[in-house]
Amino acid sequence: MHQILSCFPQGKTKALTLSYDDGKLDDLDFIALLDKYSVPCTFNINSGLLGKDEGWGMHVSETDIRSVYKKHEVSVHTLTHPTLPRCSKESIINEVIEDRKNLERLTGKTVRGMAYPNRDGWTHEIKQMLPFLGIDYARVTGCTGDFLIPKDFYEWQFTCDHNHGLLEKAGEFVSLAKPQYLYLMSVYGHSWDIVKDNAMGKFEEFLHLVSHKADIWYAQNIEFVDYMNALKNLRFSADMSFVENPNAVSLWLNVNGMPVEIPGGQRIRF
Repeated sequence: MHQILSCFPQGKTKALTLSYDDGKLDDLDFIALLDKYSVPCTFNINSGLLGKDEGWGMHVSETDIRSVYKKHEVSVHTLTHPTLPRCSKESIINEVIEDRKNLERLTGKTVRGMAYPNRDGWTHEIKQMLPFLGIDYARVTGCTGDFLIPKDFYEWQFTCDHNHGLLEKAGEFVSLAKPQYLYLMSVYGHSWDIVKDNAMGKFEEFLHLVSHKADIWYAQNIEFVDYMNALKNLRFSADMSFVENPNAVSLWLNVNGMPVEIPGGQRIRF
């Protein structure tokens, strides 16, 4: 019987994702830095605060959303950034679905991701509501310090932020090489925090360390979630001699130590 393991695109075993919140004007310089190193990011936006300054910096305006974030994912961060466990069910639904509607109108793309606002900004009851609101993953706060793939994408906790071992974790991540594992490094935070902490130089050093690596897949959050969910749909024969891919996108497997592409809608024999 063949030894078959799942892989990231092109047979890679490492992936990097970034998730940054609030949609403030500091995102402009931050995105310029990301684009310099060709690293995509997910930006979690409060559409009810666009063009406003509630005392901690001005948010990007509605008219600039499409151009500012054109190379990156835009996702829900709720309409007005409340602490959701303090809200009624009706308010939670409104905060999520209205933010999603606004962001889809402004970007012209479907919006299916989310970051919970504030620390301890979620409960299991809130999490269970999200699939019915068209949300396919939601990021929580706090750092895991590891490179494991989350078991529940509605409780997605990231590896670190810029204040919790960013450069050390980046160095560790790029050196990982055990082929029996899939590794994920995920970094989250706020661009305005990076500016406040005078840490833009540190973040550029991080990008220099992790970018343009042949063994790393650079993904938006939704791309990563969609790919991992699509892998679950693969249909293997009982003797593992062939596989069918019912998805529209190509998926990758490691078969007896070699990367194999499984194109969408096709059956491949090993």
